[in-house]
Amino acid sequence: MIQKFSGKGLYIICWIFIAVSCRHFRDTAATTSGIDIAQQSLAVTRDLRGRPVTSLHILPSTAIPKALMMTLTEVTAETVESIYDIIYHINKRDGLRGMDGPSQEITLVTVTPDQRQFDQLSNRLRVKFPNIQERPAKVPYLEQIIAPVDMDIWMQDWGEVARVTVADYSKPIHAVLDTGRGFLYSDRTIEVFATTLGLPFVRVPLKSRAMAGSYGGNIDATPDGTIVIGDSYVNEDLLTFLRDLGQGRRIELPTSWLQTRHIDEYITFVPSKASPCGSAIVLGSPLDGLTTLASSDVNEASASGLPSPLVVQESLNYFSRAGQGNSYAGTLEGYDADRPIRGFRWAIDMLVRSNLRAEKAIRSAEARLINAPGVCAQTIVRLPQVFQRDASQDEGGGTSPQREEEAAQAAETFTNLAAFMPNALNMVVLRDHVIISSQQMSGKVQSFKPFVNLIQKRLGPVLGKPENIHFVDTSAYEARGGGIHCGTNVIREL
Repeated sequence: MIQKFSGKGLYIICWIFIAVSCRHFRDTAATTSGIDIAQQSLAVTRDLRGRPVTSLHILPSTAIPKALMMTLTEVTAETVESIYDIIYHINKRDGLRGMDGPSQEITLVTVTPDQRQFDQLSNRLRVKFPNIQERPAKVPYLEQIIAPVDMDIWMQDWGEVARVTVADYSKPIHAVLDTGRGFLYSDRTIEVFATTLGLPFVRVPLKSRAMAGSYGGNIDATPDGTIVIGDSYVNEDLLTFLRDLGQGRRIELPTSWLQTRHIDEYITFVPSKASPCGSAIVLGSPLDGLTTLASSDVNEASASGLPSPLVVQESLNYFSRAGQGNSYAGTLEGYDADRPIRGFRWAIDMLVRSNLRAEKAIRSAEARLINAPGVCAQTIVRLPQVFQRDASQDEGGGTSPQREEEAAQAAETFTNLAAFMPNALNMVVLRDHVIISSQQMSGKVQSFKPFVNLIQKRLGPVLGKPENIHFVDTSAYEARGGGIHCGTNVIREL
């Protein structure tokens, strides 16, 4: 099942994570099967075999990170190397050390079907970091899983690494929760991850094929442990399963307007010493994205592959309730997102109107969130976003309607929105650091500085330092419709 995993590497991994193994059967409660991984591992004990999993809790992004997992292939190699660079400097700068406790270091775990990919990465890192050459047999903060399967770069979507308890065992342990996204993997890929890491394996008992809203990218938790999940395309089996294992509290947010149906497209939670809550809610703002673009330099927008600010501003004026004066600019109430698009401006009007509607949907989500019991919302940060409709998903397909009525009809359908440029909200949270996709359309155009500056201005003080925001080129993921959060999965402290 696993081609290669060094004894030393396995020993280290097993000490990073509590090592037991379990399985969920469709017709019974979740139970552990007690697969022995390594003699030296912490909790591989025969007396855990067959004990039922009594509770399961999704870990919030504000919890201390232990390791970050990414798929390592030719497509993702450059991004994986950049992420290692960031993790290396976080560990060094913040003086992180050890594998447990509040100051534990972060490990990058690469999952690849090819040992050569890992060897090539290790060699590049030894050249890049001269001090690593002193330890040629081992690159620090780096581990591997060699899985002989077809790889999916969306590491986030297969599920979650959660906290579980088992009957008559006093301490909580980590577990791999498989939410059923097996159609893009071989049937046993997630079980390979769990077995290699020495973690329990828990499969949601779906009665049918998993829907997009049941994937891991649509499941999050507030800092106090309340489930946050999108309200569209979610298997009822998943909700029942989570409720029965103790995750009864949940907040459902609107996601039917998104192409992915995932909440990680517009919301996340970050630790914040500056907030009375100890954390902050970070939300996307398509309106801020539009107004920032509209007020930017024409040449700068062109160099970043974005629409002309003049055209965007003209369309905003059209949708403004104040007309050409646009005296309400910056407030959602100042715009009428129900005005019909104009035939001669259908493309830009569709973009602007879709983003005004997206702003309305996100504000609705915010209202649900801040009014939910137990949610502390004293600090809310809004980051600029720009969405676009993917008309290729409409019946009949096509992205350029040939007739005005076709364009108008498509614009009426507020669905299938995806990030027009790298999505700042699809971020990875590592302690008080965040990793965000560079604000550029692709590797061939320059980063859009107005978005970068606004992100740093708003999020920097919340995290403590502007340099805690790390931008990384993720064009390999963006070309396939996702961001850096979609391509990673973080194992967090219990």
